[in-house]
Amino acid sequence: MSSVVRSPAQVASRYIWSEDGAYAHTFANMQAAFAQYNPVYRGGVILFANDSDIGNAVYDLEDSNTSGDFDDHTSLLDLGKKIYLGVTGGNSTLFTYTLVRGTSGTLNNGAAYYILTGVGPISPTTLTGLNGYGEVWVGRGA
Repeated sequence: MSSVVRSPAQVASRYIWSEDGAYAHTFANMQAAFAQYNPVYRGGVILFANDSDIGNAVYDLEDSNTSGDFDDHTSLLDLGKKIYLGVTGGNSTLFTYTLVRGTSGTLNNGAAYYILTGVGPISPTTLTGLNGYGEVWVGRGA
């Protein structure tokens, strides 16, 4: 019998906080913004042909901001689904979008939206395409 006492693992919070109004997107909005770049859809991964295409596609999505954005300093419920954007033959997780539902504020309408929750190491070409967009404005709640 082991004399080691084990404590239960801490359950990760299902809440994300929005620091500066994260842009909200439906999957249909994402598909429309990405259409001209002809990405390949593989389940929860969307792959673009090159660094320039992914940078420009994320710029188009974030700049269009079709669904609006969450209020500053609001709580969002993480629904557990993620979409990753990457480059064919390269890193397939350069951008991470998480499905969330607003719990307060202007988008507290019961609908689910994708928000940008992670950005991996991106190339200078991708950064140029982003033209100031692609920043993460959310964090994990306690």
